[in-house]
Order: sequence, then C-alpha cells, then structure tokens
Amino acid sequence: MSTLFVDNLKPNLGTVVHSPGHIIQVVQNDSTTQFSQGGTTFTDTNLTCAITPKYSNSKVLVMVKQYFTFRTTTTAERVALTRLMRGSTEIAQQANNIIAGMSTDHRRGTFATFDVLDSPSTTNETTYKTQGRLTDSSADLYYQHDNSISTMLLMEIAQ
Repeated sequence: MSTLFVDNLKPNLGTVVHSPGHIIQVVQNDSTTQFSQGGTTFTDTNLTCAITPKYSNSKVLVMVKQYFTFRTTTTAERVALTRLMRGSTEIAQQANNIIAGMSTDHRRGTFATFDVLDSPSTTNETTYKTQGRLTDSSADLYYQHDNSISTMLLMEIAQ
C-alpha cells in the first residue's frame, strides 16, 4: 500500500476538488422577521435559504433551528405542524403539541428543528423554506417571536 503526502491541494483549471463525502459549499440564512399564523393551512414562515449545487449527484444537508411560540385559549389539545420544503416538495415535517388543562390560556415556546440529508438531483438554484400551520383553530403560532433568530444552514456534500 502506498501513502500520498501533500501540503497543499489545488484544483486544476479553477474547478473545485470533488472528493466524495467532503463539503463543497456552505450557505446560511437567518431570519428575525416575526410571522404569526393562526390558520389550518400551511403558510411560509419567513425562513428560507437557497443553494446552487455544483454537481447534480451531490447531497444537501439541511439544518434548521427555528424558534416559535404557541398559544391557545381553549381547554382542548392543539398541535402546531412545521414542515421543511424544497421548492413545492415537502421533505420533512414536525409536530409540536400543547395539551390544555383546566384553564384557557396556555403558552409554550419551543423550536422546530430539522437535520435532513436531501438529494435535489440538480445544479439549478434550489430553495428550501419552512411552513407552519395548526391542526385546529383557537390557537396561534408566532415564528421568530419577538424577533428571535431562526437559522437555516445548507451544506453541499460531494458523492
């Protein structure tokens, strides 16, 4: 077996080094723009990030940490759903519930978090975003509540 030692590796003709399993590029976007949602239809939450993969067979690791508060004024259980989208395609979904008790004012702050290894199969710009909704009315969601920061990080990984 031979061993190759190098001090510096430079791509030929200005291209990138394509080594399977290595990160080719990283893109991050943050949002502090509050968005309120009180309905049962998925709606964009003001957190998006776009990447243009250099190779069509690359994977994209999507990492999301999105803060929201959840408030209900009923004694029934309510569920907040947050989903991760690639364009118009859902690639992951998370449910957070609040179980109401005897009183009619319940509040909860929490995070929607995603770590998804996606295969967009393109070299075109690809936009990821989150959307939120409730399973029933009589509740409210506040993404980036009080202008707290939410983050989406995209990493292209060579295959």
